[in-house]
Amino acid sequence: MVNMSEREPIPELPYFDLDYEKLKDQSGMGVVPAIIVNKQSLEILMVGFMNREAFEISRASRKATFWKRTEARLWQKGESSGVYLEIDDWKKDCDSDTLLVMVRTNGNVCHTGTPTCFD
Repeated sequence: MVNMSEREPIPELPYFDLDYEKLKDQSGMGVVPAIIVNKQSLEILMVGFMNREAFEISRASRKATFWKRTEARLWQKGESSGVYLEIDDWKKDCDSDTLLVMVRTNGNVCHTGTPTCFD
């Protein structure tokens, strides 16, 4: 396991001007899908949704934070399970309405206990 304090500094994540108007949740909040991919295996782990605030928090903390549409609140992956998604890099798609997020994780990502939400 890598000691986080011994790592070289990681460059700041890029800022993107994303289009939050194309997709709205039931409360009218603009969101973008965030496809979460394991940086090492390239396996798709999950899909979440980010509003502008979740994007900003994720960028600042490098821990994936989402807009939980069913509860209309921000949610950081790992806040209850302890399984965090540490963001290594991300890219926006050509329409600026979807994020591809490359992460490292410390456990099984899905709430069912499986490594991915697609098992």
